Amino acid sequence: DYSQYVKIKGKESEQIHVPFTVEEVAKLWAGLDTPVRLNLGRYNFTMVYPADTVLMLIYTGMRPSELLNIRCEDINLAERYMIGGMKTEAGKERIIPLHDDIVPLVEKRLATGTEWLIPYKADRPAKLQQYYLRLFTPLMEALGMNHLPHDGRHTFATFADRFDIKPLRKKLIMGHKITDITDGVYTHKTAAELVEEVNKIVFWEK
Repeated sequence: DYSQYVKIKGKESEQIHVPFTVEEVAKLWAGLDTPVRLNLGRYNFTMVYPADTVLMLIYTGMRPSELLNIRCEDINLAERYMIGGMKTEAGKERIIPLHDDIVPLVEKRLATGTEWLIPYKADRPAKLQQYYLRLFTPLMEALGMNHLPHDGRHTFATFADRFDIKPLRKKLIMGHKITDITDGVYTHKTAAELVEEVNKIVFWEK
């Protein structure tokens, strides 16, 4: 029986994304001043504080690459939303509501006067791999967490379900494709409605 010598290589399992817990969200808030050393050159470095970027991912449901490519001019702070997104037609140029909790974090970033909300070296956005290796991972290690940048998006989706955000509104916020023709054509939501919706979510008890 030659079958005993045949080895069939199974499909590699995909990376499972794990949402942040309420306790971890609280830890991120407590760790806003956690420094990460960012090397700028052979003998040059600066200390950065990227915990706010992780909270933005959690509270907006954005893909990490979407957040990294937000320009300050794309933010309407008065009406609590950003214009951004990428990857799919449903995700591009969409309204991304800002939860009240993270508005002060966005305000602080805007006050620096940079072109990009989250500048990297020489006031340019980080590429996803740079963000992951040089900002996100060192922060996770410092805070004793084990996550991937995309876990923020999964966290938002998990909490949106927990607080009964309607599927259509969740799709609009996250930039998912709307397959129902009635919802896709006839349903319109203003920025104010989406901001109100996202503020129903309680990510942690203050």
